[in-house]
Amino acid sequence: MAFYPAAAASCPVRILPTLTLSDQGRSRSIPLRIYLPQQPGLAPVIIFSHGIGGTKDAFSYLSYHLASHGYLCIHPTHLDTDAAVLREKGLIEIRTYMDNPGLLSLRPRDITYIIDSLGEIGRRLFPWPGTLDRERIGVAGHSYGALVTVLLAGAALDLPDTPGDRLVDQRPGAFLAISPQGTGNGLTRESWRAIRRPLMTISGTRDVGWSVGPGTSSRDKKPPSWRLEAFIHSSPGNKYHLLLAGASHFSYGEENLAPRDSAATPVHSYIKTAVLAFWDAHLRHHPQALAFLRSDGLLRFSRGYASLFWK
Repeated sequence: MAFYPAAAASCPVRILPTLTLSDQGRSRSIPLRIYLPQQPGLAPVIIFSHGIGGTKDAFSYLSYHLASHGYLCIHPTHLDTDAAVLREKGLIEIRTYMDNPGLLSLRPRDITYIIDSLGEIGRRLFPWPGTLDRERIGVAGHSYGALVTVLLAGAALDLPDTPGDRLVDQRPGAFLAISPQGTGNGLTRESWRAIRRPLMTISGTRDVGWSVGPGTSSRDKKPPSWRLEAFIHSSPGNKYHLLLAGASHFSYGEENLAPRDSAATPVHSYIKTAVLAFWDAHLRHHPQALAFLRSDGLLRFSRGYASLFWK
């Protein structure tokens, strides 16, 4: 099958750099960056959760690409684990903060509140020419944002004080987890089996990990295969994994690109291709996108660099 998509970007994109929601019930502000396709019609919504020490500016290349193909992309800054806190307190302090099981729900509730507020967001985007489609929603995230994503998708946590706790939101139709966690942090081999909706995970052959959260150590290093566990242990049916040869944990986003990642540029190209096909297949229900995901098209085009698995 030919490389997907064959066409170039289909529409101009406008970026709204700052729109802030106020969740009064939690006394919490949620700053947003929004990528708007400049065309009329219904725009499916993608909400992206950044990693620890990130901001709403993360993964701009990916959301700009998606917006150019008609998706409205919303990036929140999760206060308390964002770049400002990282600069002030350091990574170890943030990891200590995350050892509190009661704080695991903060980020998923940010995403849920954004979904609750889509009507308000749509009104505040006036006179944007399109219409925000609240019936077609996707949730994505990188690193700790990937944990947020699978929890919203239905993954069950098994923690001492909250066995089997779930933070699921039934409204999104599909989920994307970039560099997800494996077992640990309350996730077991059974956790992902509860996810019944479409899920794509992405990792690299040099993407080592550290288990963070209750009962773990900052030195608890995990091999790259740990990042595949969400796919391996998930229930069959519209599950995908994109494996990128040579990619590390910082290869996927533009803000912290590791200099030694010699294949940095193709990483972005292959991610944009696979992710657009995933959303097209499972939010827009395009049969050609589904066929691409279940073909060797990306493997052949990348000359073996990008392998796309499915079950």
